[in-house]
Amino acid sequence: MEARGAVQIPHRGDHEQDDEQHDEHRHSSIHEAHLNSSYTVPRQRADRDKVSGTAGNVAEAAEASLVLVARNPWTCCAGTTRRSASSGQRSAIEFHVHRALAAGDWARCGRRSPGVEKRPERHLWIFTIRNSTDRAMAEFPTDKVFVRICHVKRGYEDRERHITAGFAPHGIPVNWFLDWDISDISAEEKARRVDSEKLLPAEVSCAMKHIGVWQEFLASGYPYCLVFEDDVILSNRFCRKFNEGLAEFADPDRNAVVYLGNGGNYYTALWQLKKGRHLYPAPHCRNTDSYLITRRVAEARCAWFAANKITLPIDHQIDRIDAQNGVEVLWFERPIVEQGTQNGTFSTSIVGRKSRARFYQRLEWNWKKYRRQLFGYTSRPQR
Repeated sequence: MEARGAVQIPHRGDHEQDDEQHDEHRHSSIHEAHLNSSYTVPRQRADRDKVSGTAGNVAEAAEASLVLVARNPWTCCAGTTRRSASSGQRSAIEFHVHRALAAGDWARCGRRSPGVEKRPERHLWIFTIRNSTDRAMAEFPTDKVFVRICHVKRGYEDRERHITAGFAPHGIPVNWFLDWDISDISAEEKARRVDSEKLLPAEVSCAMKHIGVWQEFLASGYPYCLVFEDDVILSNRFCRKFNEGLAEFADPDRNAVVYLGNGGNYYTALWQLKKGRHLYPAPHCRNTDSYLITRRVAEARCAWFAANKITLPIDHQIDRIDAQNGVEVLWFERPIVEQGTQNGTFSTSIVGRKSRARFYQRLEWNWKKYRRQLFGYTSRPQR
């Protein structure tokens, strides 16, 4: 509900009101500012301090479409609001800033002794936070994006619980793809669709699951397909960043794929990043733990597998397919997904692949992660 009216100034005791009456006329234009909604600063000092500007408080005010009154402009403006905006809120929230002059510091409520010179006036900033656009950017676009999560029928219940709990706060539908487990692939089916003795059974299963997801996507009417594997860890700001990336992607008919995660610890160098931009051209895919494709890409991939057999792990295979079909490969920077089996959260599900203690795996992962974020890393071993 949109409310317009005067900004309500905190209640003061009679001993303070008398001291400020001569300022009322000068401040009347400020108090009559047209705002979307208003928030009355509480009388209690603790509550006044609460609205003075931590990131959490700004987020609470944004959610309630409030007017945040900060007694210290740097506490809120430079220390909180601008920092929050730079990490994504800037494009989602409109700040209408009004300068107000108020005598004294509202955090100090003590009676001033007669004859004591009034404290210097200071600038207060009133932020009207409009959250209609912000709310839309924070919601997952279920009307545009087909979502599937590659999983198995039995086992790995810890991953199932992890996905269910991790997706719920973002409003992302949890739709499992459970076909083509290892037990579902007969020797005849493998001979018909696979042409490599080096591939492990789990790698064959993973590849066929991804192909099955693309086929289901093409049978739907959605313009985009978002594919996850069951070990993904989402960023806290996943939906907001994802929507910004989707807006940047722009064209649902674009012959392109976007890799959202940092699988393999591949990064664009820090000096190449540009403010407000998320999608960057890349020489190859990251891992297949999280990616977005269009119908055009899915059609080309499915057509290739209908005419050819699987010879490589799915990430290396689609690299070659996409290169043949002129698919534009894009990396989401900075990534909004991490792969749990790579950062040490989960043990690998591929039997036959070497697995180290997760503690050491986590240390190595983080060392590579922050070093490569700075200098970049695109080199990929060939299979």
